[in-house]
Amino acid sequence: MDLIDLEAHFFTRDYVEYLRQRRDSPRMERVKNGGVWEERLWLTQDMYALRTETLNPLLDFEGERLGVPIYLHPRLPSPRMIGPYADRYGLAGAALGFAAETQLHSCRLIHSGFFDRYPGITIILGHMGEGLPYWMFRMDSPWLKPAGGKTALSRRPSEYVLSNFLMTTSGMFHMPGFMCAYLALGAEKIVFATDYPFEKSIQAKGFMDWLPICDRDREKICSGNAAKLLKLYDLHRIVG
Repeated sequence: MDLIDLEAHFFTRDYVEYLRQRRDSPRMERVKNGGVWEERLWLTQDMYALRTETLNPLLDFEGERLGVPIYLHPRLPSPRMIGPYADRYGLAGAALGFAAETQLHSCRLIHSGFFDRYPGITIILGHMGEGLPYWMFRMDSPWLKPAGGKTALSRRPSEYVLSNFLMTTSGMFHMPGFMCAYLALGAEKIVFATDYPFEKSIQAKGFMDWLPICDRDREKICSGNAAKLLKLYDLHRIVG
């Protein structure tokens, strides 16, 4: 399996040109056949809220052409929003800010029509979906009302969560939280993860061992889904 080096970039016009130069490289062609491409993208402050016009050049290159998933990793809330999170209560990071920021970006992508344009894109969210499975009814309710500020989407917002998002168990070893995602999305949309080194791997494994789910679904979550998603064909043959 070919691993493309992890790099950090600011999202600028120069970065878009950098992507165009790389799109036909031999290493990128190997990604399509079972490799992993990791790219760390830092949005400049005026682009902090993800939107279609910002990500179109990136997704034209990465997601649709290569057929690879995109991991939307949490970060601190933007400078314009961090104030209430970063005071003496310590809510800016894992306690709340990470999930709030990632959920906001995810919902903006949905409402921008992004997934109507790129229906084959899979976005991976950690921490059992950063609250999205729990929020699916509420995200539909105002959209369905005439005065709800409906955006021009071909489907309900929650339907994009079902079709274009995948959740990992990283750092969320809580049975009610897991069961919410499991019942809302199904086992096929959940992938085992640990959040190491911030959480203990032994705890992550123990959590999976005692979940009240069938062995077939446990196998999908622990290995089968990742093997299919990341084209790890040898692993998929081993685990069935």
